Amino acid sequence: MSGDFYRLEIPSGIFFKPVDMGVSGTVVIGVANKRIVLISASIIVSANTSLQWQTSTGPLELSGPQSITATGGYILPFNAGGWTSTLFGDSLLLTISPSVAIGGMISYCLDGK
Repeated sequence: MSGDFYRLEIPSGIFFKPVDMGVSGTVVIGVANKRIVLISASIIVSANTSLQWQTSTGPLELSGPQSITATGGYILPFNAGGWTSTLFGDSLLLTISPSVAIGGMISYCLDGK
């Protein structure tokens, strides 16, 4: 479900996106003159792997590699300031190494500042 919910802390709204991937790729497509700010995430992996959030220019690292064992994962709880953000106009990428099935969801907002 994708929605635009207003919150006092995030007046531009919060968007929701499922994450269902088996290889590295784009999680959220970039928007001109906006940064994608990751404000929460829940990720579960099917096998041992390493995940890394990146911005599409380069790509550049937004997080260090996060090693996760089979059927493990992590939760980034709501953070109004954001856990990380892309460069302006960039897409939010998730690198999976080695490639394994992962699932979960994220919430994000768009910031034009």
